[in-house]
Amino acid sequence: MRIGIDIDGCINNQHEFVINYATKYINENKLPYNIINFEKENTGEIFGWNEEIAHDFWEKYRQNLVKENIRPFCSEVINKLNDEGNEIFIITARYNGDIWWDSKSKNNAEEITINVLKELGIKYKNIIFSKNKLKTIKEYNIEVMLEDNVNNIEKISSLIPTFIMNNTYNMHVQNENTIRCYS
Repeated sequence: MRIGIDIDGCINNQHEFVINYATKYINENKLPYNIINFEKENTGEIFGWNEEIAHDFWEKYRQNLVKENIRPFCSEVINKLNDEGNEIFIITARYNGDIWWDSKSKNNAEEITINVLKELGIKYKNIIFSKNKLKTIKEYNIEVMLEDNVNNIEKISSLIPTFIMNNTYNMHVQNENTIRCYS
């Protein structure tokens, strides 16, 4: 089976990371601690930040997300699927030049991502850096996908079975072609 796996929100727990590091950021910058909407995925929407503050947050802490908040046992589970003969495709919206990466590493986002997966010992057939996951899934004949982003889940699950990595921001998404998972 050809299995697609997202990174941010699936291999790592991006939402937990944002809440934890935003608390640190708020304290360091003497901002009011105000969670506007805990059930959102976007940092600005969670805290009511404008784009300038959100960019400053990611400028300071993006490198931490790359290596921290890895979901427990994800390497073991992915490697077991691989060892059972499945083809693992890491499909991520991370890409070189992404404005949400910090300025010192944004032009190396893909290399950094590959190195982190190597450090984690995650086995995979291919890694695809793509903002258009639906097109990628079709192009690589992916048969099942693990995803957390609401928009991607809705699009992908119209085509193939989709495992939803449970997060507060995607709790309302469920259809006959989705299965919710927790770790």
